[in-house]
Amino acid sequence: MEAARIIYVAHEDSKDKEFELEMTWISGLDGPTKGRHEHVPQDLLEEAEKAAKKSMEPDDEEDEEQQEQQDQTMQE
Repeated sequence: MEAARIIYVAHEDSKDKEFELEMTWISGLDGPTKGRHEHVPQDLLEEAEKAAKKSMEPDDEEDEEQQEQQDQTMQE
C-alpha cells in the first residue's frame, strides 16, 4: 500500500503524463509467495491504487478546520 502511495506522489508533478502501476513482490518461504518473485494479485493492486489516489485528494474537512483556526487567530 505504501509503495503505491509513494509512486503516485512521485508522479504527481507529471500529471499530464499517464502511467500504469505494475507491482511485484517476494516474501519469505512462509509468506504468500513462498519465496518466489510474483506479480501482486490484481485485487490487492487495485486496493493499493485506490488508497494511493484517495490519499492524494484534498481533505475538505481538514481545510475548513485550518481556515477556521486562521480566522480565529486573525480576530484575536
